[in-house]
Amino acid sequence: MKRILYIHHGGEIGGAPLSLLFLLEQLDRDRYDPVLLFLADGAAVDVFRSKGYECHLALDINDFSQTELVWYGNSLLWQLPGKILSFASSVRATHNYLRRLKPDLVHLNSSTLAASAQASYE
Repeated sequence: MKRILYIHHGGEIGGAPLSLLFLLEQLDRDRYDPVLLFLADGAAVDVFRSKGYECHLALDINDFSQTELVWYGNSLLWQLPGKILSFASSVRATHNYLRRLKPDLVHLNSSTLAASAQASYE
């Protein structure tokens, strides 16, 4: 059985977690063992747990939304240095989860998971 780690950037209900849920509902559970890693706690985590999925919280991984600066303009520019400084620690934290959870495949459920993408690539 192949173990797939799904990493999601938030914990609340929205389009991305619902798409992930629909994807997982079509997964052959006899062939694949889905494990979810959420970067925040919330209602989405509760929904996935209630459906019987193994869920973990990774509050030590930060996402990096390249679109925040475009959508909100200069009002979020002050966040950029912190996001850049937290990138390396987020890569290390993702490495730790990968070592612990031992997935065969990693699915990133958002383009904001650059640090997790880097860690998964290595």
